[in-house]
Amino acid sequence: MSRFGTLVCYDIKGHGYSKRGGNLDDMSIETLVAEATEVLKELLQRFPEPNFIVVGHSLGGSIACRLT
Repeated sequence: MSRFGTLVCYDIKGHGYSKRGGNLDDMSIETLVAEATEVLKELLQRFPEPNFIVVGHSLGGSIACRLT
């Protein structure tokens, strides 16, 4: 079996398992994209594969489109 890649998922603050804690004062799309950018930067350091596929559902889809 060949390896295709690594799947990484994260909860947007205030969603999923991240409903508690965190600063929910600024939930603007610009802030959420900036936070996703920070997540992606960290992933690029941990997983230096040359390609990433970014997907999202609902609000995450909007963030993914803006991120890419």
